[in-house]
Amino acid sequence: MERFGMKKLLMLILAVMMLVSCNDDKSGVPKKEGAKEGAKEGATVIKVNDVNITTGVLQEDLAKLPPNYKSAFAGKDGLLSFVDEIKRREVLYLEAKKQGLDKDPAFAKRLDEFSRLNLVNSLISKNVNTTDIKVTPEEAKDYYDKNPKEFIVPDQIKASHILLKTEEEAKKVLDKVKNGGDFAAIAKENSVDKVSGEKGGDLGFFAKGQLDPTFDEAVFKLKKGEVGPVVKTNFGYHVIKVVDTKASSKMEYEPSKAMIIQYLTSEKQKKAFDEYVSRIEKGYNVQIDQKAMDSFMSKYTGSAPQEKAAATPPDTTPIVKIGEASITAAGIESELLKLPPEVKQFFKGKEGMTKLIEEMKKTELLNLEAKKAGIDKSPEYVAKVEEFKKVNLINTLVRKAFKPEMAQVTPDEVKAYYDNNSKDFTQPGQIKASHILVKTEAEALAAAEKIKKGASFVSVAKTDSIDKMTADKGGDLGFFSKGQMEPSFDDAVFKLKTGEVSAPVKTTFGYHIITVTDIKPPKKVDFDAAKDMINQLLSEQKKNKAFDDYYLGIEKGYSVMVDKKALDEFVIKNTSVKPDQGAAGHGVNVPQGALPEGHPPVGSQGGALPEGHPK
Repeated sequence: MERFGMKKLLMLILAVMMLVSCNDDKSGVPKKEGAKEGAKEGATVIKVNDVNITTGVLQEDLAKLPPNYKSAFAGKDGLLSFVDEIKRREVLYLEAKKQGLDKDPAFAKRLDEFSRLNLVNSLISKNVNTTDIKVTPEEAKDYYDKNPKEFIVPDQIKASHILLKTEEEAKKVLDKVKNGGDFAAIAKENSVDKVSGEKGGDLGFFAKGQLDPTFDEAVFKLKKGEVGPVVKTNFGYHVIKVVDTKASSKMEYEPSKAMIIQYLTSEKQKKAFDEYVSRIEKGYNVQIDQKAMDSFMSKYTGSAPQEKAAATPPDTTPIVKIGEASITAAGIESELLKLPPEVKQFFKGKEGMTKLIEEMKKTELLNLEAKKAGIDKSPEYVAKVEEFKKVNLINTLVRKAFKPEMAQVTPDEVKAYYDNNSKDFTQPGQIKASHILVKTEAEALAAAEKIKKGASFVSVAKTDSIDKMTADKGGDLGFFSKGQMEPSFDDAVFKLKTGEVSAPVKTTFGYHIITVTDIKPPKKVDFDAAKDMINQLLSEQKKNKAFDDYYLGIEKGYSVMVDKKALDEFVIKNTSVKPDQGAAGHGVNVPQGALPEGHPPVGSQGGALPEGHPK
């Protein structure tokens, strides 16, 4: 059987961790212990020392995996790999406890944080019903009408850029542009940002604040048609031209409705949560030491606390007391320092600090209420905590065992792999196409007729296409390979020659008229472009081998038995492949479409495909 090594085990651990963190029983009603145990009955497939792993356990673990992880364990080989990784996980867990990793104070702190969080989540799932909360279209329309400023789209500009590695190169390119050179052609030839370079440097429309701050500041000083001076960012040196502008406008109600409903739903859910916390707070003696609160606030008004010197003793002054529990100054500081910068900014100053302390108070109340309700004694909660311990201890053990030098790869190894696996580095042929997307076949035929009578494809796309992201660019979809688009679109577009226009093509998005504007034949990826990926691949292989060697050494210290008959029954139950049949292997593919280093980030929506886009 193929050894998948550390990568597959860590993937399994990650999948389990996701489930432990997220999958609460939404009913809030603990299952009967007998029922839970019954679900895990069955023949013992693996026995590690005194631990039995039954078909019931395996079936339950397999069923819990998210679809994207479950697919990695499909078929006979996948299922055998899954069982093997479950075995390894148990051995490593026992080894971690043998080495005393469960006694480490840092682990104890992580376990406490996880336990408290899951107690709170379980309590909320049981007592705060958010599934029945609805927002009517009338409520959404009322919100839209009463909050017009929230639906103003800011001014936008459309810009192109040419990215160079050095200032000297950028100045030479700027001179070419200033002396009448075609910006788009120069971008295609010189820009190291190949994604925008292929489109003549086009970055599309964007609002202020979406790009790198230095780039953003420079580009918004330019007028339409103007080329600015060389701009330096973390990506390199840019020559920038503003191509077009869009004035601020108000969003229409219909496109905004779903977003409004989502927002109002979350507000109603928050209100239900706050009302629940207010109810349970009445059952606890909550005391706030205002003097201690004011003293603490005075230290942090206008800023958040910074890391303290190790020698500084923690301030254990209680600020909030809830029965026997308390929230101290040190606890608040610790909570703040754990927050990422983008979240920490919301808790600056007196108002922000008050908000944080209030949230910590709510969490403490919910934790106490969960224990009062006995949630910490429920089989589901106990199982989650045990799974968390297993996952974290294995991760700690693996990190402790592996050193960076185990995965080092030499330049000679990288070059040898490239030379010996040339087929893996051949990029498939690509085409560049444009499309016009409409709702009905009649509209598609009308658009095709306009083109047949002499209208340019670009102009018809701009006026008729409902795919607004590509319509502004004349329907341009850029370059793509076979298999990247929706099947019916893919089948039609790869039958066209350059310049040909298709008949209407139906997809789930609507009807498309397509034209091919350029074709790239298959080509081999240059060694320089492939070497980083090869290095990563070989490094991963070395890690897996080191892990296998490490694991096999550990396994010798444990009594491990596998019942082949029970294993075969598990495989037969979960796949149509018989135990004596093999499964097809998978080749290595060169990743396509990654953004190159140097592309200015375009905010959280920069990589999103537009509605109606066939990709």
